Order: sequence, then structure tokens, then C-alpha cells
Amino acid sequence: MVGRSSGRNIVMLETNEIATCLEYEIVIHELMHTIGLWHEQMRYDRDEYIKVHWENIGPAYLTQFEKVPETDSTTYGVRYDYQSVMHYAKDAFASATGKITMETLDSQYQAFKKNLFLSKYFCQFKGHNWKSKRCRT
Repeated sequence: MVGRSSGRNIVMLETNEIATCLEYEIVIHELMHTIGLWHEQMRYDRDEYIKVHWENIGPAYLTQFEKVPETDSTTYGVRYDYQSVMHYAKDAFASATGKITMETLDSQYQAFKKNLFLSKYFCQFKGHNWKSKRCRT
């Protein structure tokens, strides 16, 4: 779910034999959903920045790459952020090891870097000026 609901809002984090959600960047990522942020690769303008390789995505995960319509989301006037904590890795939900599900269209950003802090673009929401020590500007 993306966005705040009335009443109590619960963020589900779990650890099991396969993986853990109790890592810093995952906790931050999930909390960002509660304030209304979608995955970066779901932006309505993402085709200007990345190519999605639909043929390499596991069938159960195709929805993770669907664009959110402009009427249901906003970019906050911030450019596409390849280093966002809200961006999946280039091989996220691949149908097989070694396949990529996304690649950038900008040669400067061929590697999606896993960001442990809020990126400088994340801190530049139009109309918002977050002054956080976690923001690297």
C-alpha cells in the first residue's frame, strides 16, 4: 500500500529463511511508501529514463513494473533518481539469474547504485525542503 490511511498505519517487516526486511535501506524504503511514494521505476515518465525488459521479469512480479498514472502520482518536480532508495536493482524480480529487468537510457547511470541514504534528489521535493542529516546534498 502507498500512502497514509486513517487510524493506525502498520509497516510489516519480517525475517525468514529466505530474506530479511530488517535492513536499514529496506526499512526506509517501506516507510517512504507510507508517506505516499511509489517505486521510482513505476513513475509515469520512467520510459524517458529506463528500459524495462518485460521478457526477463518473473510473471508474478510484472505489476512491480507497471507505471502509476500521472493522475495518481507526482514526481514532486524532482528528476528521475537512479540512486533512490525507492528504485529497484537492475535485476530485480528477474526470471533467471544473470538477466536484467531494467537498464538506464543514460550512459552515466548504467549501474543502479543501492543507496543507504536519502539521495540529493529525494531531498529536493518541490515545495518541501527536507533538512535531514541523512540527506547527502
